[in-house]
Amino acid sequence: MEDDVPIIKWVSLMILDAINSKKSEISISIEPAPKLILSGEEVIPSKEITKKIINRLKIMSKLAPMKYHQRTEGEIKLRANGIDYDISSSFLDTRDNQTCTLKIKL
Repeated sequence: MEDDVPIIKWVSLMILDAINSKKSEISISIEPAPKLILSGEEVIPSKEITKKIINRLKIMSKLAPMKYHQRTEGEIKLRANGIDYDISSSFLDTRDNQTCTLKIKL
């Protein structure tokens, strides 16, 4: 649990940064190489960090983090800067790949 604290903070800061920058979409993919795209800007975290980010986003979306081999959709409710945000989340997990897309309703 203690190892997850930096991931929890990082995911919260990532979403807050997207909101403050008025970015409406965040895309995350693990294969063929881990990458994180914030409205067109690419960041490349390690594969292990990317898996933890996706699992954290599943938990925030009230979905089972270990559910694989299907598309799942959820919603994250978040309050930032005194404003309530609805963030739709879409996850596609296969044997070789995990992807996540967040759409922030600004």
